[in-house]
Amino acid sequence: TSSNTFFRTLGGAFGTAIFGTILSHDVSNNLKTGFAELAKTNPDALAQVDPTLISSLTNNTEAIATLPAVVQNTVLDSFMSAFHSVFIAATPVVALGFFFAIFLKEKPLQDSNAHASARQDAAGEALG
Repeated sequence: TSSNTFFRTLGGAFGTAIFGTILSHDVSNNLKTGFAELAKTNPDALAQVDPTLISSLTNNTEAIATLPAVVQNTVLDSFMSAFHSVFIAATPVVALGFFFAIFLKEKPLQDSNAHASARQDAAGEALG
């Protein structure tokens, strides 16, 4: 039905927005933390990277391939940790959906032949 499609679309939009926000927030925080640690342990590797490139990493993931290996590892670890957070945040939502799905009543599908004959009978009764 149309309401089913509407709520499915609405749920997908909200889910994408919420989990996308969590991902973006965590990537930014993890990059700040990772680069702060990298500045302490290996400042030479971080000095080779253009600062404008660092600020665009969350929007331009293709730029990761141009980074030095040590910096690439830091960036990839930041993304990995952020994805981990998203899956942890999604687990209760999935569990709740699974819980409600268990208690749904099963409605048997109508046989197409029986449905067609019922429509013909109803049309015959309506026409008199």
